[in-house]
Amino acid sequence: MHIGIYNDIDVLWQDLIARCLTYGTMNHATKGSSKELIGCSFELTNVQRNFLTNPVRALPIYYPCAEFIWYLTFNGDIDFIAEYSKAYRKYDEGNGLAYGAYGSRLVDNPGFRWESREQGVDDQLSAVISLLQKRSSSRQCVIALWDSGDLIHAMNKSKKDLPCTQTIQFLVRDEKLHMIVNMRSNDIWLGVPNDVFCFSTLQILIAGILGIETGSYHHHVGSMHLYERNWDKAKEAVSTHDYGIATNREHGWRILPIVAKHAIGALFEFRKELINMELMGRQCRNDEEWIEHTRKTLDDLQPSIMRDLITACYTKTIPNFVPHTLSSPRMRAVTGLLVNP
Repeated sequence: MHIGIYNDIDVLWQDLIARCLTYGTMNHATKGSSKELIGCSFELTNVQRNFLTNPVRALPIYYPCAEFIWYLTFNGDIDFIAEYSKAYRKYDEGNGLAYGAYGSRLVDNPGFRWESREQGVDDQLSAVISLLQKRSSSRQCVIALWDSGDLIHAMNKSKKDLPCTQTIQFLVRDEKLHMIVNMRSNDIWLGVPNDVFCFSTLQILIAGILGIETGSYHHHVGSMHLYERNWDKAKEAVSTHDYGIATNREHGWRILPIVAKHAIGALFEFRKELINMELMGRQCRNDEEWIEHTRKTLDDLQPSIMRDLITACYTKTIPNFVPHTLSSPRMRAVTGLLVNP
């Protein structure tokens, strides 16, 4: 079922709920009973309007920003995301990691890891950018988050979490970057607002790196569902036309996505600085020299970078901000400097 073409996520989300409650069929799955739309899709034409401001859903700005940052750490560290949603603790495989985390899938997809071992490409995002820079008309620019081995884990129930997203495709047409996301399963109440925000923000980020505009965001789902436990709230959400969260009703979606976009862009630049700091820091003879080197590097950065990041995450602070792959003893030693420069 093609739901429609929309200019902002608030109208899209309300229409999706209404369609599911009206035309959805009952399904009794492991996680609970739900109404389900099979083969559901929609298009968002203005990806700047990607933050849901419905007051009944009351999505806090910090959570989707934190989830997106979690992707960019390229690992599945539960401690990071659990600071923003304790529910993630249930996906801990006993090693502090979430097996289905998208961040780690960007690096650890078996086929990508094997083929990229001699190419000097560390992650699928870097490969996407490189391919689009070389051949912008390519139809082969696809990120894979689902692995064929996940099917075996599904059969055996041997993992607590499997990725809901299968692939993310990028197409450049008429100097605009379009994104097509394919998901096996999507929860309308909890999942859709976060997924659309995170993936379309990735679209904005990569378009910025390529120096082009964003096109449409396309979302395709095998099982789009709304759990019975959320029906009453969902009906209430559909009945409201008061877009905007309590702390910023006047500006609503006009302000929040811009803040998030600016902060995420700053994060991407800051992450590159962290990599440079790590590489240059290897020349330091001791931790004291390393800390001094780090302090100087931070002083040379735009002072607003960390403030922007914390602003995007609203009332929360950023725990374990240093990416997992950079968490050497020296990097851990200056974590306090990063959060409190």
